Amino acid sequence: MSNEELMAKNKELEEKLQERNKVLRDLEEKFKTIAENSLMGIAIIQDNKIKYVNKQSTDLTGYTVDETKELNPIKIFESIHPKDRIWVLEQLQKKQSGVKDYLTNYQYRIINKSGEIRWLDNYSKTVDYMGKPADMVSFIDITERKNAEQRLRESEEMFRTIAEYSDIGITVIQDEKIQYANEAMSRINGYTIQEMMDWELTELVEHVYIEDREKAKNRLKGRLTGKLNVPIASIYKITTKGGDIKLIETYSKTITYQNKFADLALIIDATYQRKSQNKLKESEEKYRSLFENMNTAFAYHEVVVDKNNKPIDYRYIEANPQFEEMTGLKVSEIIGKTVTETLPGIENDPADWIGKFGKIGLTGEPLTVEDYSKELDRWYKVSGYSPKKGYFAVTFNDITDIKRAEIKIKESEEKYRHLYENSPFSIVLLDYEGKIIDMNTKTTEIFGYKKEDIIDKNYLTLAGIFPKETIPGLRLAQDLISKGDPSNPVMKPQITEIFNKEKKLKWVESELSRIKIGGVLMIQAIIQDITEKKFAEEKLKESERILRQQNIELKELDRLKTDFISIAAHDLKTPLISVGGFIDLILLREKELKKEVKEDLNRVLNNVKRLERYINRLLDVMKIEAKKVELVKREESIHNIINNCLSDLEFQIGQKNLTINLDVSENLKLIVDHFRISQIFLNLLSNAVKFTPKDGKIDISLIEDDQSVVFSIKDNGKGLTPEEMQKIFGKFVTIEQGVDGYSTIDKGSGLGLYIAKGFIEAHGGKIWVESKGRDLGTEFSFVLPKQ
Repeated sequence: MSNEELMAKNKELEEKLQERNKVLRDLEEKFKTIAENSLMGIAIIQDNKIKYVNKQSTDLTGYTVDETKELNPIKIFESIHPKDRIWVLEQLQKKQSGVKDYLTNYQYRIINKSGEIRWLDNYSKTVDYMGKPADMVSFIDITERKNAEQRLRESEEMFRTIAEYSDIGITVIQDEKIQYANEAMSRINGYTIQEMMDWELTELVEHVYIEDREKAKNRLKGRLTGKLNVPIASIYKITTKGGDIKLIETYSKTITYQNKFADLALIIDATYQRKSQNKLKESEEKYRSLFENMNTAFAYHEVVVDKNNKPIDYRYIEANPQFEEMTGLKVSEIIGKTVTETLPGIENDPADWIGKFGKIGLTGEPLTVEDYSKELDRWYKVSGYSPKKGYFAVTFNDITDIKRAEIKIKESEEKYRHLYENSPFSIVLLDYEGKIIDMNTKTTEIFGYKKEDIIDKNYLTLAGIFPKETIPGLRLAQDLISKGDPSNPVMKPQITEIFNKEKKLKWVESELSRIKIGGVLMIQAIIQDITEKKFAEEKLKESERILRQQNIELKELDRLKTDFISIAAHDLKTPLISVGGFIDLILLREKELKKEVKEDLNRVLNNVKRLERYINRLLDVMKIEAKKVELVKREESIHNIINNCLSDLEFQIGQKNLTINLDVSENLKLIVDHFRISQIFLNLLSNAVKFTPKDGKIDISLIEDDQSVVFSIKDNGKGLTPEEMQKIFGKFVTIEQGVDGYSTIDKGSGLGLYIAKGFIEAHGGKIWVESKGRDLGTEFSFVLPKQ
């Protein structure tokens, strides 16, 4: 083929390709217009990735188009409701893999971006997309429809429950036949529901008593044809399946049922009600006579409720003369009034009369109760019932005198019974013949016998309880109390040996007295187990002897310790003063000493001074322990004392570049021992400096009132643990330092805080420490009285 032919052929192919591309662009534009304006969500899923999604889809899911395309398989999986997730993903996988066995239409739930659950009606199929199978999905949001279906089911269930469990008969009549009847209707007329639904109109009307039959037939036909002037309420007599005649009340209404007129009727069995009305009328005169002449108070009331149907009051409608006598309220003045108007404050009465009576009137539940009326200061026994909803009647008697007597008796009985059963002593009641009438729980603990083992038995006949040699004494004791002087009904306590049920010897101390219970004279024995006391007395004597000896020895040891420390301290102090003095003299006199020698002598001098301070601290400890701290008090400037202490620590403070915040008034003056208070502040401040890291800070502040001043020294240093805070003020207690700027050489004696505490208490003050924990700083506070 020549070049000209090839070029012509190539041009022809390009023109066809351009034409085809134009067609594809047109198709793509049409698809995009249809897809983007569709009321349905549209998506194409391939290789578990969303390749295309339209705007309606993003409106449903809450994700943008770009967000949707970036969703990974896990996120897609999580967006499907857990209950639908597995089977929906199975369908998705089938369509992407080209399998033919899949569902094209199904409904499922998704969870959109904001967490809402939405129902989708899904239409999908496998399509060829870019040369591979893909799942093309179209879906509609049917959430509102699903919710409506659920509400409809709930409504149907509600109607079914009301209709089936109601005591009111319900029927729907249409096309001259009963289309629906509930169980209550069957109970009223005795026919089954199926029998009623098989009736024609003539049979239906025939069950109405003959004198009411024509009226019932005309009214029923009128409602079935849609007439508007048919009476709603009617009263008929009917004949039941068993042949009984019943009186029914019907309330009917024309309704539209399946696009046709129907009669909805509610039927109430009024037979018993009418009979009751007649009987009530007959007994009204009898009731009125009884009402006026009965010995019991009677009152009839109407319940007053709030908007939530909760009883908040009740109104007097009627009351008899006995009501007036038992309450003191005049009937003529209270009728028509509410109880809160008559007895203000009754709404807060603990007896809750309004609540109790309101419940009777609203629920119909009768109530009999004995309770106290705070407003009338009387006790009443009340019986209440409800003759009709919203009303209640009560009869009551004033039982105030009886109740007060009962309360006194009960209180007395309960008090005695409580004391009797919980007494730490055994209590036994005997008659004058020695027969055991009663005993408490403690008696069983001492003797080992249960109550039923010894009740009604003579105590002298109980074999094995008493050693033989004690029986004559016990018999004599009984004779003395039974024949003794009535003016002296108590016999002095006596100690006796006994054996318990396990034959274990015990010692008891008993006291017998005459008492009268219910008019009957009895002997009351109060018995105490003193076995342990007997043994303890012997042990105590031996312990006292040992303790006296140990006390003598301890006092001697303490004296020796004190003497040793005192002698050692004084004997050490004298040569130290001489050594320190000689070193000072050498340093002043010998000007040509080598630098190394001077440094060594200064080091010795520092250690001498350090040892001297330690000895002084030991002496202070001894004074504190002996409570012999002597104070020379005079008015001192606390600000000056603190500044002097800070000057003594100036080198250490500067070495660590610490910030000192002193918030103490220059005008503050207290009556204190200058030397001891200086020691207190120096101990606390040196500790703060020691345990505060470089570039840290120390705050010194106070709070004062008319009686006292509270000083506080707070640092941001090492801090204390709860265990350390418990022992911090003890003797020889040291805390590991671990703070920049100090080595183990600077470790203290462990006496500084003990001495500070002793001196503060000698001034009548108190010291304490607070810390939130390790590396969270420490705050020492102490209080001193102003006088």
